[in-house]
Amino acid sequence: MVRDYLYRVITDQNGGFATGVLRFFLWVLSLFYAAILAVRNLGYERGFPKIVDLGEPVISVGNITWGGVGKTPFVLFLAGSLKAQGLSPAILMRGYMKSAAPSDEAEIFRQELPGIAVGVGADRVKSAQQLKMKQPVDVYILDDGFQHRKVKRGLNIVLVDVNNPFGNGELIPRGILREPLAALKRADVIVLTKTDVNPSAAKALEERLKRIHPSCSVAWAAHRPQLFVDLLSGEKVALTASVAMPGPAEKAMSFCGIGDPEYFVVTLAELGIETQKNFAFADHHVYSEADIGYIVADAKKAGIKIIFTTAKDGVKIAQFKEMFFAANLQCWILKIEFEIEVGKDMVLGRVHHLLGR
Repeated sequence: MVRDYLYRVITDQNGGFATGVLRFFLWVLSLFYAAILAVRNLGYERGFPKIVDLGEPVISVGNITWGGVGKTPFVLFLAGSLKAQGLSPAILMRGYMKSAAPSDEAEIFRQELPGIAVGVGADRVKSAQQLKMKQPVDVYILDDGFQHRKVKRGLNIVLVDVNNPFGNGELIPRGILREPLAALKRADVIVLTKTDVNPSAAKALEERLKRIHPSCSVAWAAHRPQLFVDLLSGEKVALTASVAMPGPAEKAMSFCGIGDPEYFVVTLAELGIETQKNFAFADHHVYSEADIGYIVADAKKAGIKIIFTTAKDGVKIAQFKEMFFAANLQCWILKIEFEIEVGKDMVLGRVHHLLGR
């Protein structure tokens, strides 16, 4: 796929003369992108265009790179915490899938947080207005909102992946940075994700961030496996359940379409699940019947009976679950929960202060 090829180019995975020429062209484009960003940000700082107040407190959750950093699990954690306190949070998100398909994150929010309003659309202001007409809202969570400066927010939370914080340090489209690192000065709280994988790298990253933004509060977080869910039946089982764990003579494989597919494979390995094959699709990939047919056929050819995927992918392949059943394949969804290991009281304290609680 073109998207996958371009990602390998901008992350310096591909070499060769032609790739070098393409990288130079992308670097030139990144200069124009930087200029547009500078003008745009200066405009917001000077009051044009106007920043809209939604009438209720807004917490922005975002990142500074293109790719997955764990925003969805964090938003689940935050919205769940607010709901547990008797509040009525609403989640505003842009949505990244084709118009004919539901947003994968939106479906996860609705499944995991029943009763919490979720608005999907590029116009977050319009989404907020529509939601508030339907039900009470005490606080808005602006998903992927760091660059969405049109909406006034009371708290800016930015997530940074310890394993790949800033890519090669170049702006889109030459690299994965959505803004220059100086933009992090707008953040009130920075949450380092996947810190359990490499604590020493997390410490070094925190020191680097403190040099960029000395007054910013920094928290450490990890993604913890929670349980398995049977794609076909919806049955939930513990991580140690033998029904979901490959036996000594059984082969397993995985597939996913997330920002950090390698982390998913590592997580499975830490649970004792060694996969023979691992298919990685682009982030926000919209699965087709042909995609699932290819996975099923490859599994059968390799003698594999157990397949693992993520909660984000599970939402998108639910319509094809009978294909796994027909091939006598088990497909287990690994559900993850977000855990702030260092700085949890600080993060929640900032949220409570915003809400006057």
